[in-house]
Amino acid sequence: MRPIRLEMCAFGPYADQEMVDFRELKGRSFFLIHGPTGSGKTAILDAICFALYGKTSGAERDPGDMRSHYADDSAPTEVTLDFVVGQKEYRVKRSPSYEVSSRKTPIAPSATLWDRTGADQKSEGRVNATGVRAVTAEIEGILGFQADQFRQVVLLPQGQFREALTADSAERRDIMEILFQTKPYRQIEAALKAEAEVLQDRLRQVGERRDTLLGQAEAGSLEELKEAYDLVCKKVAEAQEAEKAAKEKARKAAEALEEGKRTAEKLKEAEEAAAALAQLKARENEVAAARNEHDAARRALTCAGAESLYIAAEEAARKANEAVESAERKLAEAREHARRAQRKLEEEESPARSKERERLVQAVIHLESLKEKVVAIGEARGEAKRALLAAESAAHGERQAEEKKKAVVTNLEKVKSGLD
Repeated sequence: MRPIRLEMCAFGPYADQEMVDFRELKGRSFFLIHGPTGSGKTAILDAICFALYGKTSGAERDPGDMRSHYADDSAPTEVTLDFVVGQKEYRVKRSPSYEVSSRKTPIAPSATLWDRTGADQKSEGRVNATGVRAVTAEIEGILGFQADQFRQVVLLPQGQFREALTADSAERRDIMEILFQTKPYRQIEAALKAEAEVLQDRLRQVGERRDTLLGQAEAGSLEELKEAYDLVCKKVAEAQEAEKAAKEKARKAAEALEEGKRTAEKLKEAEEAAAALAQLKARENEVAAARNEHDAARRALTCAGAESLYIAAEEAARKANEAVESAERKLAEAREHARRAQRKLEEEESPARSKERERLVQAVIHLESLKEKVVAIGEARGEAKRALLAAESAAHGERQAEEKKKAVVTNLEKVKSGLD
């Protein structure tokens, strides 16, 4: 806030109208108000504070007592202040409640605030607020100070410098927050603190969840859970190897079974060949009789037709002999396959192989039962990892909040040392 022009009428020691034009300073921000005791130096400060807030610069002086004792009854007690805040210009006029000898009742207080941004010198500007309370509230919004803060920060009254320095921490914090605009940092600190509390609560929940999962897994810590998990993984790997070996043995048994089936088929073929051979042997007498008849016919017949019959009979006999030899070979092969199949069947049905098959079946059943535990352990490890990540994130957020808090405290310490 920068004052431009102050006009006082019947205010303090000034019985008539008095005007202070700060524009004559020509932009100088450092100047001295001096004069003998009682000349009205403090009255200028009282007038500025009164125009803005309806209060004097010192708490020991009541605004109702600021009417000049030397003023005529017809002269109104009022203060008009033109001031600039940023790029906007304002004018405020205020008068206190006071008594005059010509009236039985006191004159009521009044106040008006104008926005003179862009207005010419002859114009009052646009009315922003009227009434004591409305104007005071508008001024507090424009300047960002209440009257007590304004007197402590901007307009420090005579004899109250020690009071400003010895104000309690809450008052000093409010003043410093307004002076150095640290409210956003305080809000950030509060937001980080709230976020840290949320993360702490989430970390607690994750820890409880972790402890529950560890209890379900009958583990006292993540290290024990990892050891149990590694042990189960090792057992699963061993079971998988056993399952693989069992499958390999089962495959070989299936191949042996298929070989036995093929041998049985060949055995059946051998039996059929033996039956055919038996039939051929049963017809040997017929063949011998046919040969005898053929020889008799050959001796009896000398024609080409009889010789042809003989050749045909001889060819039939040759083929019959070949069929008998082939059947005998097949029968021998079938019997050999049958013996091999019988030996493999006896090996598969032996007590040792039966116990091995039973053990493999039990191993497969045990592997199936371990699947759910492995899945549960995997979920527990995932929960534990998420818990650790949440804890690290919470710790990181807390460290950041602490660093920001330390930075704000450092800035406040610098400000305090500067004030000292």
